[in-house]
Amino acid sequence: MDNTAEVHHVLVVDDDISLLSTLCDMVEVAGYRVSAAIDGQKAWEKFQAEDPDIVFTDIKMPLMDGFELIENIRERHDMIEKYILAFSSDDKPERIVQAL
Repeated sequence: MDNTAEVHHVLVVDDDISLLSTLCDMVEVAGYRVSAAIDGQKAWEKFQAEDPDIVFTDIKMPLMDGFELIENIRERHDMIEKYILAFSSDDKPERIVQAL
């Protein structure tokens, strides 16, 4: 019997370094392989280079916001095997719907 389970790779994205560090620690403790990016542009570069299974991204960020990052991923990659989780402190319904 093979005891080696596939470890999913999560890309965590946030421009708040303290929150980014906390989120990465939580994801790693949960047993996932973690990469981090401080803004959408760096996240897009890491996504293309590392091909993570899951992207956990903030929406409001400099250089490239989470909406643009999500759009780039959806346009250029097969979404059947990718998961995107978006979060934000913005509580405007139209912004929440935009992330869907």
